[in-house]
Amino acid sequence: MRPLAVMFARRGMTSKEQIRGYLEAIGGFPYMHPVVGTPEERDYMAAYLEKFVREYYGAKAQGGGQ
Repeated sequence: MRPLAVMFARRGMTSKEQIRGYLEAIGGFPYMHPVVGTPEERDYMAAYLEKFVREYYGAKAQGGGQ
């Protein structure tokens, strides 16, 4: 299985804001249920996932996750 960091980087989602947008859109996929939680909790989740991308790709993630 591919790491989440790889999925986000391949889709060009390396910032908290981009990842948060993805989390908000998940409920629109016919095979996924919406992400639950308060807006603050979703912000924290996006920041946590951004950290994975930054740790996996290091400085490369700063420029859009090549």
